[in-house]
Amino acid sequence: MLLLMLVVNPYMFGYKTIHDANTLILMVFLTSVLIPSIAILVMKGIGWIHSLNMPHKHERIGPYLVSGVLYLSLYLHLSKTKAFPDLLLISTLGSVIALFFGFFINNFRKISMHAIAVGGLLAFACLLFLSNSTSQFALSFQQFDLRIPTIYIVYLSLVITGLVCTARLILGAHDRLEVYSGVIVGMMSILIGAFFVR
Repeated sequence: MLLLMLVVNPYMFGYKTIHDANTLILMVFLTSVLIPSIAILVMKGIGWIHSLNMPHKHERIGPYLVSGVLYLSLYLHLSKTKAFPDLLLISTLGSVIALFFGFFINNFRKISMHAIAVGGLLAFACLLFLSNSTSQFALSFQQFDLRIPTIYIVYLSLVITGLVCTARLILGAHDRLEVYSGVIVGMMSILIGAFFVR
């Protein structure tokens, strides 16, 4: 979501190009990808989880909690600096809400975290489209600028959502209810985040 914002409009962060945001990208990557991945590998190493696929719902408790706490710390850090656009705060708070919804639902039945993630991405793409002041954004390659309508981000997110959910069903990792409810939870989490941030 951060990369989408930086591609569409880096000026909302005060940057001229996405390359100026290296420190922000690194901070978000460490908090939301690298440290949770290391924590999950440690959990596997000490036997708390038996497979990185985590097919059983009790194996997902630790990863949910670690990721939720890290995302919450990222949100608190970003919101205290007051230097970032609302959309970044919405995406981060929405991710926190999605993780804790997933954790809560996981205590009763499985839910697809992949579907929650792409549902959140789809809702965020819609918010980005609606809040963007221009109908196009530019991708620059060397001396060539490509103008792309912002609505294409929504279309691409919809395709990604469909592909990910279909893959989870084909792999037999989840049933339809787990996938559909995941998409709904993901979308609702971003909308709740938007309600609280704005």
